[in-house]
Order: sequence, then structure tokens, then C-alpha cells
Amino acid sequence: MNCSKNHSASRFVLLPVTAPARLNGVMESWGIPIAAAASALVVCLPVGATAAEDSRDIAKVVVVTGKPLVISGDEIEVAGRRFRLFGVDAPERGQSCVAKGRVFDCGLISTTALMDLTAGVDVTCKPRRGTVAGTRLATCFAAGYDIAKGMVHTGWALAVPRSGTIYAAVEGFARTAGRGLWRGRFINPWDWRRGKRLSGAAVKK
Repeated sequence: MNCSKNHSASRFVLLPVTAPARLNGVMESWGIPIAAAASALVVCLPVGATAAEDSRDIAKVVVVTGKPLVISGDEIEVAGRRFRLFGVDAPERGQSCVAKGRVFDCGLISTTALMDLTAGVDVTCKPRRGTVAGTRLATCFAAGYDIAKGMVHTGWALAVPRSGTIYAAVEGFARTAGRGLWRGRFINPWDWRRGKRLSGAAVKK
């Protein structure tokens, strides 16, 4: 999720949420392991919307629980409502990354990672202030863990810049461990959307 992608200016409100994290499954794709974990996020208030207006809007949105339909690595549908995971940004579908000398669609793998994190369980989404491209931001939990933080833990999503020290720390551990995207070379999702691509030299490595 990237605020600047949709708004020329935004306000950020840090809303920490903590939860235990636990996953049993490990997926192997393109030789890249996926594991999981738990949360703290950032809200973007679009320009022109006051806090009071957004509070009235969010008051109309109830917490929902149900079987998840994964749309992408940072977007999910629950009980007929589509949500953008709050505080993270995942690779776009069709985005090229490199690992072990191979170019692969890391947006597709990121989507599969979120499917792995939510497989066989109900997901509860708690709407937050703000939207991205018309999709409500939310903190979503599966079996007690925050799946956005789980995505950062696996390395298949990045903490949105300025999203808080908890997410930054989780990302730091994923990077040190070489999980997910951190096993190879990639462009930040927000830079990819602006047209930045890996150099030919990076792709050949």
C-alpha cells in the first residue's frame, strides 16, 4: 500500500496492534521459502477529507469475519468486502524480481504467500481510516495473528515507509534472514508503479 500513489499529500496516523503469530505451512516456489507471523500499521487520510468526516465514514463499516478471497499480496476480500492490508505494500502482479539467477513474477508469489497465510481459517478484518484507490484500509487477522505483519515477516511484502518501528523491525529481521524478496534483487513496489525497473546487469546476476 502506498499513500503517495493515490494522493498528492496525506496524513499518517500510527495505530499499533499486536497479536501472536504462528504458521505451520511452508510453501516452496521458485526455490524460495515462505514462512509466517503478527502487527502495527499506518493509516492514510486522503487530502480533502477531515478526520471527522473519515470517522463518520468508518463508523458505517463493521468488522467482518469470513472465508478470505486473496486478491493480491496486500489485498483481500472477506464477506463480500474488499480491503487493503494496512501498513504494507506488496509487489504488483507481473512485477519482475530476481533470485538464484532466475527472473520470476514476485507479485504472483506474494499473492500465493498471502493465500498460504490464510489457508483453512476465517479472517477478521477491522476497517481503518482511509482508502487506497477506493479500497478500505483494514487490519486483518487469521487465527489471532495479523496477516499484514505476517507478510512482512515472510519477506513477501514491505513495510510502508514511516509505518512505525514495529513493522520496520520485522522487515529488518526478514532482510537479515534473506526471506522472500530479500533472497534476491527487487524494486520497491511503489517505485515499480512509477516505472522503475531492474537494470540488465541486475537481472543477469
